[in-house]
Amino acid sequence: MIVAAPKANRLLAEEQEAILAYTEELRRCGRTVSYRIQTYEMLDLGVAAVSESTVYRVLHDAGLVPSRATEPSKKGTGFVQPNALHDH
Repeated sequence: MIVAAPKANRLLAEEQEAILAYTEELRRCGRTVSYRIQTYEMLDLGVAAVSESTVYRVLHDAGLVPSRATEPSKKGTGFVQPNALHDH
């Protein structure tokens, strides 16, 4: 039986835990930074050496990425015509 070697670029469980722990530490300190800034801070501090997309994916899977919920666009709903002359 041939056993496949683990992929070299696979995210380790320790790295995932380090990302989540660092995020929790930032939140306890009251700092809110984007996942991109957090990626480079982790690189500088030696917490984890992963890409921005990996940090985003880990935080998104953990439910720690805030949604970008905005007001729905009114585009395509049509123009409401005035009822009378000069009725703006």
